[in-house]
Amino acid sequence: MGKIILTFICTLLFLTSCGPSNEKAHPIFNQAEKALNSGKYAEAAQLYEKYLDFNRRSYRTHYKLAELYNDSLDNPLLAIYHFRQYLKLFPASSDREIIEKWIVSAEKRYAERVKERFPETYATEEEINILREH
Repeated sequence: MGKIILTFICTLLFLTSCGPSNEKAHPIFNQAEKALNSGKYAEAAQLYEKYLDFNRRSYRTHYKLAELYNDSLDNPLLAIYHFRQYLKLFPASSDREIIEKWIVSAEKRYAERVKERFPETYATEEEINILREH
C-alpha cells in the first residue's frame, strides 16, 4: 500500500511540475527572472536554458529566451529557434502574426551575417547587375 501511495505522489508531483503555469514556482526560473530584471541578459539566458532542462514544454520560457536572444543578446539564430518552439507549443497565441514577422526579421539578420562571413559564396551587386543586363 505504501508503494502505491508513493507512486501516486511522485506521479502527481511530476505532472504538476511540468505544466507551463508552474514556471514561477521553480527556483531556477525565478533566478532567471531576477537576472533579467537586473539587466544580466547572458546570465538570464543561461538560467532560462537550464530551466528548460526541467520543463522543455514551457512555451513561456521559450518566448523569454526568444526575446532575449533577439533583442538583448543579438543572436538571431537562437531567437528563431525559440520563437518557433514557442509557436509550436502555443499555436493559439494571439501574437502569432507578429512573432512570425520577428522570425522573418531574425532570419534576414542571420542571412546577412552568413553572407558577410562567406562573401565568396554570394554574387556581388555588380555580378547581379551584369546578369540582369544579359
